[in-house]
Amino acid sequence: MTLKTRTICLAVLICTVAGGPRPAFGQWYGSVDCVAPARFTTHNTVFQWNETEVVQSNVPTGDYVVGSTALLDVDSLDMGFVAAGRATVGRHFGAYGIEGSYMRSNEWDCAASVFDPSGHMASPFSLTGNPVTPEFDNNYSASVAYQAQLESAELHLMSSVAQDYYDADVWLLFGVRWMQIGESLQFHQQNATAICDVTTAADNRLIGPQCGFNTVSPLPYGFLNLTLKGFVGFNSIRENIDYNGVALSDNDGSACLMGEAGIAYLVTPAPNIAVRVGYNIMGLSNIALASGNFEGIPATAQSGSVNVRREGVGYHLPYIGVILMY
Repeated sequence: MTLKTRTICLAVLICTVAGGPRPAFGQWYGSVDCVAPARFTTHNTVFQWNETEVVQSNVPTGDYVVGSTALLDVDSLDMGFVAAGRATVGRHFGAYGIEGSYMRSNEWDCAASVFDPSGHMASPFSLTGNPVTPEFDNNYSASVAYQAQLESAELHLMSSVAQDYYDADVWLLFGVRWMQIGESLQFHQQNATAICDVTTAADNRLIGPQCGFNTVSPLPYGFLNLTLKGFVGFNSIRENIDYNGVALSDNDGSACLMGEAGIAYLVTPAPNIAVRVGYNIMGLSNIALASGNFEGIPATAQSGSVNVRREGVGYHLPYIGVILMY
């Protein structure tokens, strides 16, 4: 394997590749990836409408109580793949290197609605088995809309810990990561006498140290790259709630953990060009989601204070990219 080919592979795989001599001192490289992230949560109770059917109670008065059939739930929203871009620039100095990367996604934007001409839909703020209330229940329509966006920036120092001419190379990564996760939710329901409008928004700004490693092994016509990263950071949280014109906000902070694992395959169709196809999965803890405090919003508005709820969120990150070396 030539020196130039090996250097290209090092750039593509965060300066980790198997076989051949070490890269030239002072080598620059850059890459652009087309990413298609998909968002998922560990649990999400916002749209678990287990209170959306009205049934007649077994009492002489014939009053109605809130039932337990779900008419609108989290599966009604499509938080699937959106477009994103990632750019990487780095330079190698023999067995060491430095690299920076930035990724930004388009906005997840989805909505769902449910209608009942008979006006027998209960509110998500009502409890199963309780009598219906004019303020929240007997709704003709209910709708939800959700938006979310992801940004991430990384800066790493790299050090080679194992280079074998025939087998896998291993490189350690030490650096810092910044992330921003912004979300917003709009809810609307309407009955014969009242309209309920709720808007929630959560903004997470995370920063902290990150470390990890890459291993790369030769495959037919290319290379296999395995990546693992761990992040421990501080999450600065801001949450805003508007309930029928009553606006509340709160700032909070907490520690956040993140893990990211990835696999990629790389080929070099030309001496100074490489192409890679890969998949990463990333999970974070202690993130404020726009859905976090939804069910308790009426009580929150009455109390005048916001109790920020933290949850887990994850992302699938398939991608394809092109790398240039010079």
